[in-house]
Amino acid sequence: GVLPTAVRLGMATALLRLRRAKEAIGFSREAWEMDPSSREAKELLVRATAGLGDLPGALALLGLNQSVAADAALADGSAVVVSAEKEGEEAEEQVAAATDASGNHGGADLATLQAELLEAQANFTMAEALLEGGDFAGALEVLRELESMLLFDCPSLVVRMGRCYLGLGETSRAMHAAATLLRRDPTDVEALLLRAEAQFESIEEHIDGGKWEEQVGAALKSIRQALQYDPEHSAAAKLRRQMRGHMDLVRQIQAASAGGEWRRMEELLTGLLTRPPSAGSSGGGAAAVSLPAADASQPPEGDPFTAEVATAAVVTAAAAAEAAAADCAEALRRDARLAAASVVRARALQALERWGEAVEVLEALHAWKKDDDIFWKVEWAKFELRRARRPDYYAMLCLSKDASQADVRTAYRRLSVEMHPDKQIQRNPDIDPVKARAKFQMLGEAFEILGTPAKREFYDKGYDAQGIRECLQVRKRFAGQMPCAQCGEDESGKLGSDFKWYCNLCWDRYYREHPDDKHHPDNLRQNHGQDTNGHRSSSSSSPRPTLDGRSSGTAHAAAAPRQPGAAAIWQTDEPLPVPDSVDALGVAELKSLLRRMHV
Repeated sequence: GVLPTAVRLGMATALLRLRRAKEAIGFSREAWEMDPSSREAKELLVRATAGLGDLPGALALLGLNQSVAADAALADGSAVVVSAEKEGEEAEEQVAAATDASGNHGGADLATLQAELLEAQANFTMAEALLEGGDFAGALEVLRELESMLLFDCPSLVVRMGRCYLGLGETSRAMHAAATLLRRDPTDVEALLLRAEAQFESIEEHIDGGKWEEQVGAALKSIRQALQYDPEHSAAAKLRRQMRGHMDLVRQIQAASAGGEWRRMEELLTGLLTRPPSAGSSGGGAAAVSLPAADASQPPEGDPFTAEVATAAVVTAAAAAEAAAADCAEALRRDARLAAASVVRARALQALERWGEAVEVLEALHAWKKDDDIFWKVEWAKFELRRARRPDYYAMLCLSKDASQADVRTAYRRLSVEMHPDKQIQRNPDIDPVKARAKFQMLGEAFEILGTPAKREFYDKGYDAQGIRECLQVRKRFAGQMPCAQCGEDESGKLGSDFKWYCNLCWDRYYREHPDDKHHPDNLRQNHGQDTNGHRSSSSSSPRPTLDGRSSGTAHAAAAPRQPGAAAIWQTDEPLPVPDSVDALGVAELKSLLRRMHV
């Protein structure tokens, strides 16, 4: 029933390939005990021991003095951190020393393995130094290389990689690393602490809601579990004090927000940002906050934003817009999906009169968050940009904003004589004629806007010349006034059978020239009198001309001449009577008309 040595060696090799170092140690140790001269069993045992992260134990199996190995590793790690140029020389010295120390084993494979262990110990020490120094990216690169080589099943290495992920803001990866360790060993204290830090760093709820405290409570629960397994663990006790201090600070912020103590709230939020939320992490502002609706600088309701954004909102209310924009930029650097950070930053930039930057910030926000609220914020920012860039027509005419229309006309007459290009060239022959004409045209534009009450009304509201023309065009369309398809005049009129707009003048001219048209107002009484029982007339299916003289089929017969919006209930292909012809109809004819309209 005893397994032979070859079978145990095969099992150890297979387990190492599966990265199950703990089980591989048992088979390789049994094989070595059965055959102490087996170099393969010894190598497998050393590699399995190193895979668990026990580098000193692996070196002890090879017979290397641990104190000498530790000093060499520390020296090599320091050399790599201080000067990258000496890394190659130190590595060569370590390999040579390992080769000399392994001479009593009489094997090149074990000598190479000793060199790899010494190099891994030096790199591990260097990674810890980089992690303590805040170089999370550099430490993560070294740890990944170690994991791919010797330390393939080392829980302490995975914990350090998780802390690097926390430092880089990748909380989901840190949570995954902690979950992987806890699946293997639910009592792993370091993994529980890593999960607690990742849970705290990933909080995105408002600090004025109950969900924030619930998520902090989940992180504290992980810490309590770690302390149950190791009550003397100093890092766990320190992390619990930090999180409880955060909760106390958040409660003070909530009280200051409820009482309207904005200065006090600003101080507390600044303290929250400068205080590390968890040991060994560079992240800050994991908590979220919302200001009461009474504050004018409140971001959109229901939108989570970090403490940096809350600080920015308070500072904006205190007229420190530059600091507010910087706080929001820092918040967006940590989380680019914070919509409220972009909104408050745009507001701060507008307070600094940096209108173009504010439009860019809001347009970038609307590119990924397409809702009505953000859309109208973008439009309003564009309006403010155009308002800031529009010329001051009152200053051009040397008038105040309460000047009357007579004052506008008087000022324009006087300045038009002075600013005429010919007059300017007579007074100053060296003047640029192009600039003189442009200045005179701007004077005419100022009189056009301020001299027309409707346009001046829009100008006083902040519109520029282009915006004023657009608003007046919309107003005309709502009043039934559009450019005529025949003459081009922007006048009131009617919609023709070709679904084009015609002014009243072109409309009347057409019917004067075509008195026999069945749609002529004088012929409508006769057309509708042919069918008093509600049946469609046979003549209604014949083609008829449009206003431009072309023939129109029955598909367009229900459309002209008609009033806009009335064809939705008109069920025949005959035209809807105009008001004058309806007034001339009798009672029986009106009843027939109502039946046709299904009223």
